Parts: sequence; structure tokens; C-alpha cells
Amino acid sequence: MNIMETTIYTAMVLNLCITLCWAFVLFIASIVVYRRATSNLRHLPGPLVSYVPYYNAALSLLGIRTITIYKLHEQYGSIVRISPKTVSILSSKSIRAVYSSPAYTKYVPVYSQFRHYNSDNSFTAETRLEHGWRRRGIAGMYSEQFVQNCELQHGRIRRICGDYIKIIERAVENGVGVDIYTINTFYAADCISAHLFGEAGLRCLEGNTRDQEIAMGHHTFSKTNVWIRADVPWFRKAEGLFDSAMSMFTTKVKGPALIREWIVEAWEKSSHEADTVSHQVTALGWSPNDICSELMDQFLAGIDTTSDILTYCLYELSLFESCVVQKELQEVLPQLPKGTTPLEISHMKALLPLPYINAVLYEIIRLHPAQTDPLPRVAPFDTALDGFFIPEGTVVGSFSYGIHRDHQIFGPKNVDKFLPRRWLNNKNNLREKEQYKQMTGRFWGFGSGTRLVLSLRHIAGGSGLTFTLPPPPGKWDRQTIFFSFNWGFTGLAIIEMKILLATVYNNYSTMVEVDEQTECGCEKLYDGPQVNQWKQRKTFRDVLPYTTGSASGPNGGGIVRFVPRMPTMAE
Repeated sequence: MNIMETTIYTAMVLNLCITLCWAFVLFIASIVVYRRATSNLRHLPGPLVSYVPYYNAALSLLGIRTITIYKLHEQYGSIVRISPKTVSILSSKSIRAVYSSPAYTKYVPVYSQFRHYNSDNSFTAETRLEHGWRRRGIAGMYSEQFVQNCELQHGRIRRICGDYIKIIERAVENGVGVDIYTINTFYAADCISAHLFGEAGLRCLEGNTRDQEIAMGHHTFSKTNVWIRADVPWFRKAEGLFDSAMSMFTTKVKGPALIREWIVEAWEKSSHEADTVSHQVTALGWSPNDICSELMDQFLAGIDTTSDILTYCLYELSLFESCVVQKELQEVLPQLPKGTTPLEISHMKALLPLPYINAVLYEIIRLHPAQTDPLPRVAPFDTALDGFFIPEGTVVGSFSYGIHRDHQIFGPKNVDKFLPRRWLNNKNNLREKEQYKQMTGRFWGFGSGTRLVLSLRHIAGGSGLTFTLPPPPGKWDRQTIFFSFNWGFTGLAIIEMKILLATVYNNYSTMVEVDEQTECGCEKLYDGPQVNQWKQRKTFRDVLPYTTGSASGPNGGGIVRFVPRMPTMAE
């Protein structure tokens, strides 16, 4: 082939590529025009790009869905069209209308992904009636009294805290930091499994390899964003075919299959062990699939929420700018007994209602909510939200990440800052009391509504996990809360966090590791891939993970050093 023929061939290929590109652009443009012309939501404020096919799935794939929707609200206001059939809302009035009404139903393509063993659970139940009887069946197992009695009698959380401290001691001895997301994932997995299954629970922090694979395998359930599966229906089927094909080349059970296998084993071992959720739910007479589906849902949710919040909490407290907060927390924490002996009631009374630790958890959950994605509902009839017509069948949702960044309530300069003291109001200052009421009125850490939560005391994040938020560290007006729940003051996850924080900060100070080479200076926690699990995580909570002062380093955040505290004269 001579030079002229080569030039002609190259030009033909180039022209073909350009033609195909233009054809693709025109095809997408025609779809956008058609979808805009036929959309019942075209009168709502929103970007033109929201009509592009799979726009939201693309945002999810890139891990920027939550951030993008938040920015759209900043641009367009409290109600935004994010697809031809989907609306995002942020105003208190609209949220109350949607989430307090039993008429709004769950958006099945999202919630159905959390069914297990071909059975529903309290999170996936579609009807209000089914949700009600499932909720009543598990509520008491996460009540304040049940959780505290179990801990006072068995000391399960204290035992797991002891395993946590042993890893810290080893890291201090070796002069290295700790990947706090991995260690908190193991801690959360050990705690929730102990509550569910007692002695049949996991022993991740003790170094059990299979247990660690189970704990880390929970990421596989949400390795690809749930919104991609919801927005692209065929993708879920393709995933199933791919997993089936891959299973032909290996005999090792891992990921979701390993967790499903273990849940059944643990339930069979613990169904007769008193003071376990397994025993209590078995006594209800549900089918084996219903029982295992409920246990699976609580297990997965118990890992995600606790590990995320604890990791953010330790990270924020370890930053240089939070050294004052860390010191204040250490000064007010009650001294817990050494070792792993169960706590006494006096220790519980001193620790659990402590205003400052409540304020720290409030601020962490406000700044880094466990659930950042919209919690979608479907409009049951034609209605109006924020003065705009919303036709029947519209998918409507709100998200705590946006609600918690209300500049009018939390201040335009301080909305992204970690300031626990904002929750410690002066009861005699009318201005502070009013500000405090407004903040509690815009706190949406775990969603709202009886369809989503038993009360905040029992179910958190809509995930089937019992999660109790501490009471606001001051008086508040119940009428200012625009979603309906009862403030509890303790529960499983909060007790887990408070006992761990007290145990850690009684004995150590923490600081974020900013050395760019810290990936090699990290305590080895398990035999799996030694990567920063927080940086690599892929869940349906797509808000970007934290970074250290050395954000450009390979570590990307998450390595914390623990420094032994010198005992004070009072101690």
C-alpha cells in the first residue's frame, strides 16, 4: 500500500468515526428532546442534562450522585428534577408531606435489592401492614432496656473493645498507625453479630480469617451502586449471569454467598441461646427464610452504619484543628474499669447520657450521615410540593447530606465544619434556644416516618438496623421536629460507639497520619489485600471519603496514630 492509498484509507476511517460520533450525538439529542416533550415534570426546575438516558446511573458510577444533586439544589432551589420521572426535595414542608404519609410507597427497584433468601424483611416490606408486623417483631430486641441488660450481664461489647485495644497496643509497640476504617468494620461486625448470635458471632478482631472475609465481604453487596441497578434494569441480570459464570472457575465460597452461608450457620447455632436476636426472632414462628432475611439485613446494616460513623468520628477528632475537641472529650469522659470485665450500671449511667459525647455524635452524624442517598417514595396521586404540581407515579426523595447543610440553620461559614459545641446550647439564652430548635428540626440523620423507622430508638437509616441517637443535650420543642419519631437515649449502635470512644480516649490520644509513605507504616489487620479500605470502598453512600493533610499521598486518608495518654493527678 503506497502513501496515497494509506492517506485515503486513513481519511475514510476518520470520516467514518466523525460521522458515527455525530450520529450518536444526534441520537442522544433526539432522545433528550423526546423525553423533555413527554415528561410530566418538565415544568419543574432542573438541568437539561437530567433528560439524558442513564444520567443518574453515570453519576452513581462516578461516585458523585449525592454531591451533584446537592449542587443542583444550590442552583435551582428546594425542589429539583433529576430525571424525567424523579424529583429531589429539601424543604421541611415537603419532607413532612412525603415521609409522614402512609400513602407514599417505597420505590421498589431500590428497596427490592435488599431482599435476602427470596424473602422480605422490615426494610424491604412494601405495604404498611407488613412493615408494621415485622417491625413489632424485632423492636423490643433493640430497646434501651434489652441492649443495656445484655451488656451488663454478658459484657459482649466490652470484650470486643478489649480486642480493639490489643490491636492498638500492638500498633503503638510497632510504631505504626492503624487503618481505622478496617478496624472499625471489624469492630462493628463483631458487635452486631454478637448481638444477633451471641457466642456464634464473628471474631474479626481476634484474627479469625474466615470471619474477616465475611466482614469485608459485605462490601460486595453494594460494590456497584444500588442506583445503577435501579436505573439500569438489565444490569442486575447481567451481574447475576457474570457471578454464575465466575463460580464455575472456583470452588471457594466468598462475598455474598459466604455471608449467606454463615448467616444460616450462625442462626442454627444460636437459635436457642438466650439474650440473642436470633433466639427472639425464632420464637416468633416466622419461616426460616424470613428469619434469615431479617438477620442478614440487620447484620449488613449494623456493619455499615457503625463503621462509617465511628471512622468519621475518630478521623475528625484526630485532626489538628480538632485537638481542643479531643481534649475536652477526654476531660469529661468517666473512667471505665481496666480490662474487659462487664460494666456496672453506675458506669452506664455516667457514660450514656453524657452531654458532650452526645454533642460529638450529633455533629458527626450531621456532618457525615450514615445514609446520604435519597430515600425514594412514589407519589400515590396527583399532588403539590413546594407549590409545584407533582403527578401520580413520580419518584420523590430527600437526602440527609443536603438537609444537614442548610446554610440558614447551620451557618454558611460553619456548615462544613466539625463543631460539636453547636449542640450545647445555653438554656437561658433565647437566641441560642431558638437556634437549637431549628437545628434539631433539620436533623435527619436516618430518615423519617413510621415506614422507615420504628422510632429513631429502634431502626436507623431505613436499613433494618436498630440504631439509637442520643437525646439532644438540652431541651427542645417536640413540635419543631418535622418527622415523627421518639428520641431514645441509648441503643445498640450508640452504646457500641460510646463504650469504644470512652475506652480509646481514656487511654490514648489520636492524630491523623500525614506522612505520604504511611501505607507501609500501617498495622496489618488481616491476610486480605492490604489496601486502604475506606479509599477503595464502593457503597450506595457515595459521598467522597475523607483525606488527610497529605491528600495527594497514596494513602488518601484513614491512617491514625494512637499515642498513650499520661495519667493525670485526678486519675
